[in-house]
Amino acid sequence: AGVNPLGLANVPAVPRVSHGANGTAVTNYDWFIQAYGNVLGRNFLPTAQIGSPRTATSLALLKNTQGDYLAPPANLPPGLVSSVVPNNVLQGTSTDTSYLITGQFDQLYIGLRSSFTIKVLAERFADTGQIGFLASSRWDVAVAQPNAFQVDTGLRSA
Repeated sequence: AGVNPLGLANVPAVPRVSHGANGTAVTNYDWFIQAYGNVLGRNFLPTAQIGSPRTATSLALLKNTQGDYLAPPANLPPGLVSSVVPNNVLQGTSTDTSYLITGQFDQLYIGLRSSFTIKVLAERFADTGQIGFLASSRWDVAVAQPNAFQVDTGLRSA
């Protein structure tokens, strides 16, 4: 908000699916498959699903009745993990939920608003014999097609 980009999970036009009033534990791949299908149903092809490390761990720990670890369904797009996806999102009375972003990521634009500049600040540090640098650039993010994405909220640890 303000001078910072909203982040894909906070763009109002991006469809959201809530999982429980207070969140629900990730115990299977159903939500991931459904999110993929929802985006497909809006005529976009999901290229990735992004979740937190905790969500990825919950999925990796899934086992069948013989105790063998489960492989993800073959039709899902690559599952990417980012520590930037929080695990402390408020949902109902729960303060420990997370979210999953599914989408066709070529519909998320990242634009350079002003070129990268670097300035030498020799005078500022002259008394100590040092040289400082001031670097800056301006970037922005825009969602070209909000329906190319879905944010699932309320994911809890199993």
